[in-house]
Amino acid sequence: MIPKYIYVLIYFISVIIGILNFKKIKGTKVSYFLYILILGLITESLGYYIGYYTQNRNTFPIYNTYYGISFSIYFLFYKSFIKNKIKKKLIMFFLISFLIFGIINYTFIQTSFFNFQLNTFIYGFFCFIVIINIYLFDILNSDVILNIKYVLLFWISIGNLLFFIGWLPVFVLSKYLNYDGIWDYITLTLNIIMHICFILGFLLTKKEYNI
Repeated sequence: MIPKYIYVLIYFISVIIGILNFKKIKGTKVSYFLYILILGLITESLGYYIGYYTQNRNTFPIYNTYYGISFSIYFLFYKSFIKNKIKKKLIMFFLISFLIFGIINYTFIQTSFFNFQLNTFIYGFFCFIVIINIYLFDILNSDVILNIKYVLLFWISIGNLLFFIGWLPVFVLSKYLNYDGIWDYITLTLNIIMHICFILGFLLTKKEYNI
């Protein structure tokens, strides 16, 4: 079994590298991503502390809360980079519908907050994937494509895309098939890949290519 502190360490490394390279994004909208990473670090730290030191292995309330908040913040984060008014409204629709769906799911379907709110997560996942693709479609059809490696949000998008597309099907299947051990290693691998993308973004980005 993979120790939970590994995830704390992964987030810690990304946050430190983000801080060391913060001058490249200071004063830009993309700088708020560092705070999203810090939120992830706090969540993983709480999950580790509660799960290990208090011998309480049920950390689902922490992660249910985290995904609800992080998805909402990510939606607004990406909205700030989209210029098309219709696409902005679409993202707001995703945000509002995600919150409503989450309330309905918790109230009538998955009524225990001590179980993972899988339905809400799946809905948030699909909304997030669409939003990321909206952003990627915009930049891949603009002059930014010529200097794409210097754009931090591009690396953030690729990292999240690779993680969620790989993670969700494996997580769902793990509930029906007995391969929890493999699931742990796949989750760790996907986390590492995602954070490598974040770190590459911090290291390669240049301020003039961020807004």
